[in-house]
Amino acid sequence: MTFFDAKGMERMTVESLEKDIKAAEEREPDARAEDVAGYIADMSGDLSAMARSAGLDLLAYFLDMAVMEARIRAGRAELN
Repeated sequence: MTFFDAKGMERMTVESLEKDIKAAEEREPDARAEDVAGYIADMSGDLSAMARSAGLDLLAYFLDMAVMEARIRAGRAELN
């Protein structure tokens, strides 16, 4: 399977993606990661609302899952 990178549509293989994921998992967590996760939560929430208003309910659901995961990573999980 071939994937495309947002930068210049460079082709990426599954193997190169797996290598990148492994490298990311081995990195030390960065204090900045909480800020990035917070930003992702905010943006995913906005995208979810857009998807829902366009009738893209399944996509909205997946974006809501991203919001919840990002909030957990940002330390802003809302426990009910």
